[in-house]
Amino acid sequence: MCVQPYRGFGCGHRDENGTPMKPQLCQPPLRLRHEPMCDSPTYVLRDNGQGDCPVCKGILEGLQAAWAEHRDRWSQENGLPGGELARISREIRESRAAIRASGIAGGPDHTAQNGYAAGQEAILEEARELVTQLQELDNEWSENLRIISGFGTVPEVSIRSYISRRQRARDAMTRRTWDAFLDRQQVIIDELYDEHREAAGLSDGGPE
Repeated sequence: MCVQPYRGFGCGHRDENGTPMKPQLCQPPLRLRHEPMCDSPTYVLRDNGQGDCPVCKGILEGLQAAWAEHRDRWSQENGLPGGELARISREIRESRAAIRASGIAGGPDHTAQNGYAAGQEAILEEARELVTQLQELDNEWSENLRIISGFGTVPEVSIRSYISRRQRARDAMTRRTWDAFLDRQQVIIDELYDEHREAAGLSDGGPE
């Protein structure tokens, strides 16, 4: 297959101000001398240290600002743990790198940049779902704490210990360990009620 080197940006798009480069034509028997260059030749990007083209740069800057806004809000509101925010950042970077690589492989007229926004939005949609699920668990935890505290049977120092254990489990949670965190919270709640029953002299049964 013929090889067409070209001068372009790091995103793989052609630099229209770059000097045209001669193709490296196939040799017989792959191509007869009177035949033109292969249709869809192999493109080779040169001078790809210039960063992204203006179009790709604008797209990525806008998406980065959108992610930063979500990340800061979820961090400040304790919507997602730091470990999960770091995992999302890593997933977004990996998604962009894969799209960038496919664009470079696609030659100077590729449209891979159209996938940046869709890829990030899919990741953020999953994150929003996790925020909602985590808020529901937080509410459940707060309600159980309110009930137990109202009984006055479990010492405050013990309640603080349960809160600390649950918070550590929450801080370590990511989407991939969601089920484990769900189980861990239930274990802590069960232990909290067990201590209440023991202190109140109650037999094993459902929560009061």
